[in-house]
Amino acid sequence: MKGLAKSGHWPLFVMGYEDRSWYRDNDQRITNPLLRAAWWLVTGNVRLFEVFGITVRAHAAMLVITAIVLVFGLPQSKMPPVDKIQFVTVLWISILLHEFGHCWGARRTGGEANDILLTPLGGLAFTMSRRRPWPTFFTVIAGPLVSLAILLTAIGA
Repeated sequence: MKGLAKSGHWPLFVMGYEDRSWYRDNDQRITNPLLRAAWWLVTGNVRLFEVFGITVRAHAAMLVITAIVLVFGLPQSKMPPVDKIQFVTVLWISILLHEFGHCWGARRTGGEANDILLTPLGGLAFTMSRRRPWPTFFTVIAGPLVSLAILLTAIGA
């Protein structure tokens, strides 16, 4: 009696969102390799590591921009290779620490934090703080406080 409810009186078809025609997460229609590469550049990411139960991923565009900076340097500057590597390393670490600040703030107030995505415009900490004003505020402000601590450390060094 496939498709019938337990009572057997009316049909009940259960369809997940993955089965719907508008779901395009794993779009197999793009067969052109160049278009697939462009699609991956827009939507893809690479898992880097996991620490404290938080998975850290890098957006595909972040990887491409990092490679461009390492190969060509920044516009209007003639950076030696060591400076390029230092610039990219400090950029990645500062973004990562900022996002870990958000995760710490969420966990400190009883929320959850499971993922960080590093993007060219910064990062995204996928957190779920408790739906109260103080936990939400603390989760939001914890990232900039970490960035401020990095700034004060750099000025003092």
